[in-house]
Amino acid sequence: MRNRRARRACGVSARVGGPAAATQPEDPAHLWNPTGYVNNAWAKVSVTGS
Repeated sequence: MRNRRARRACGVSARVGGPAAATQPEDPAHLWNPTGYVNNAWAKVSVTGS
Protein backbone atom coordinates (compact mmCIF):
# COMPACT_ATOMS: atom_id res chain seq x y z
CA MET A 1 0.00 0.00 0.00
CA ARG A 2 1.33 3.42 -0.95
CA ASN A 3 1.57 6.31 1.43
CA ARG A 4 -0.61 8.98 -0.15
CA ARG A 5 -0.23 12.58 0.78
CA ALA A 6 -2.53 15.42 -0.09
CA ARG A 7 -1.09 17.94 -2.52
CA ARG A 8 -0.71 21.37 -1.04
CA ALA A 9 -0.49 24.66 -2.86
CA CYS A 10 1.44 27.62 -1.53
CA GLY A 11 2.68 30.93 -2.84
CA VAL A 12 6.26 32.16 -3.00
CA SER A 13 7.11 35.83 -3.44
CA ALA A 14 10.29 37.91 -3.59
CA ARG A 15 10.95 41.60 -3.20
CA VAL A 16 14.01 43.81 -3.03
CA GLY A 17 14.88 46.68 -0.71
CA GLY A 18 17.47 49.37 -1.26
CA PRO A 19 19.88 51.12 1.12
CA ALA A 20 17.34 53.91 1.70
CA ALA A 21 14.79 51.31 2.93
CA ALA A 22 12.70 51.72 -0.23
CA THR A 23 10.94 48.51 -1.26
CA GLN A 24 9.09 47.33 -4.33
CA PRO A 25 5.30 47.73 -4.38
CA GLU A 26 3.35 44.53 -3.69
CA ASP A 27 0.75 45.00 -6.42
CA PRO A 28 1.44 46.10 -10.04
CA ALA A 29 -1.83 48.10 -9.95
CA HIS A 30 -0.06 50.65 -7.71
CA LEU A 31 2.56 51.42 -10.36
CA TRP A 32 2.25 54.62 -12.33
CA ASN A 33 3.02 53.19 -15.80
CA PRO A 34 -0.02 51.46 -17.36
CA THR A 35 1.95 50.06 -20.35
CA GLY A 36 4.05 47.73 -18.18
CA TYR A 37 7.43 49.43 -18.46
CA VAL A 38 9.23 49.81 -15.15
CA ASN A 39 7.07 47.02 -13.70
CA ASN A 40 9.00 46.26 -10.52
CA ALA A 41 6.28 44.71 -8.36
CA TRP A 42 6.92 41.63 -6.24
CA ALA A 43 7.58 38.45 -8.20
CA LYS A 44 4.94 35.86 -7.24
CA VAL A 45 4.68 32.16 -8.11
CA SER A 46 2.16 29.51 -7.05
CA VAL A 47 3.71 26.12 -6.24
CA THR A 48 1.95 22.78 -5.78
CA GLY A 49 3.88 19.91 -4.24
CA SER A 50 3.26 16.44 -3.02
